[in-house]
Amino acid sequence: MRAWGRDHANACWPLDQIREEKQRSDAFDLLEGRNDEIWREIKQLQADSAALLVKASRLQCLLVTQQVAEEARQDDRHGQ
Repeated sequence: MRAWGRDHANACWPLDQIREEKQRSDAFDLLEGRNDEIWREIKQLQADSAALLVKASRLQCLLVTQQVAEEARQDDRHGQ
C-alpha cells in the first residue's frame, strides 16, 4: 500500500485516503480490463463529447474570426 502510495498518491495524503485511491484505481483497472459493456458506453460517450467540444471550439473561433472581419469591413466603410 505504501509503495503504491509513493508511486500514485500525493505525499501529504493520510493512509486512509491512499487506501481509498488505491481501491478506486483497482476498480478502474478491473472495469477497463474486463471491457464491461457500460464501461465501453461511457468511454464512447467521453470520446464523443471530446470530439464535440473540439468541433464547438473550432466553430466558436470561426465565428469570432468572422465577427472581427465584419467589424473591420464596417470600419473601412466608415473610414472612407
